[in-house]
Amino acid sequence: MLVEKPRLPLRELVLTGPLPSFLKIFIYRLRGYKIGRKVTIGFGSVVVGKDVEIGDGVSIGLFTIIRARQIQIGRYVTIRSTTMIDTERIEILEDARINEQVFIGGLSTPDSYIRIGKRSLIMQMSFLNPAKPLMIGNDTVVGGHTLIFTHGSWHSVLDGYQATFEPITIGNNVYIAWRVFIMPGVTIGNDATIGANSLVNRSIPVGSLAVGSPAKILKTAAEYPQPKTPEKQNDLILTFLKEFLQYLSYHDLRTEVLQETPLFHAVVKTFKSSDKDHNLYYTSHSADPPAGLSERSVFMALQRISDDARAGIAAAGAMWLDLERRERSGSCDIGEEAVQFLSRYGLRFNRVD
Repeated sequence: MLVEKPRLPLRELVLTGPLPSFLKIFIYRLRGYKIGRKVTIGFGSVVVGKDVEIGDGVSIGLFTIIRARQIQIGRYVTIRSTTMIDTERIEILEDARINEQVFIGGLSTPDSYIRIGKRSLIMQMSFLNPAKPLMIGNDTVVGGHTLIFTHGSWHSVLDGYQATFEPITIGNNVYIAWRVFIMPGVTIGNDATIGANSLVNRSIPVGSLAVGSPAKILKTAAEYPQPKTPEKQNDLILTFLKEFLQYLSYHDLRTEVLQETPLFHAVVKTFKSSDKDHNLYYTSHSADPPAGLSERSVFMALQRISDDARAGIAAAGAMWLDLERRERSGSCDIGEEAVQFLSRYGLRFNRVD
């Protein structure tokens, strides 16, 4: 064969895979890979490419293979164990996550390219085929056991059969439930929802709810979703925060609500006598942050946080979450826990720091 590409990068797996993360990163940097701070690459995992850039805080699990000519992985991306990504160009943006046992690859062409947007999630045991460009927007989830193919061919075209090679574009804030099959050439518009076990063989408009095999549109953007009043939004956030505190208590942390109105204030403590309190603050309206913020505090507001307030919070070393703009800055243990918990209700935040 003139073009040789082994099924697995065996040499890398044997020589580099077993090395500890820090030594693996040292070798990769000697090769010219651009790798940021606080990156971890698990045992048995390898990254193989000609042009590689990995941002700060990236975590790659055990026995994962990432291979491409060009690899760009943004800050705080998580790629879990036993996943394989093998194509020509890979671009995974900030805070995206790929769960266990995901396969991205298959037939490769010079156009093979996958882009996964910010804060998007590919769930376990999905198969994505980017023979042609596969574009996944920001804040989009691809449910487990989902199949996405940019090509379909087997029978001879000389006998009248078709060979299809078409890109797929999936927009921002799209929810693709489990066990969905997406065919070549499909475009799924922003804010669309695809029901479980659906076969998507045609494009889906913005904001639609589509279900079935083949998928049919049940609701349009004018009908789905139904907006909520600010009062209802506030009630939901307070409910979520109380559930969050219950979740922390279940995991052996001590929680106490010191105040509910007009400013919600909760304290979380560990059982280490030397550990200081973690503070969570929430307000439903635009207000100045409370005094006493520290690097163990997170301040949340339903309405937008002013630039002056943002600067003051940052000066105190605290973290803030702007629920109206869906933006965040800073980091602390209780804030990161809150961000992860709120994501189960579809609340995700763009980093501005």
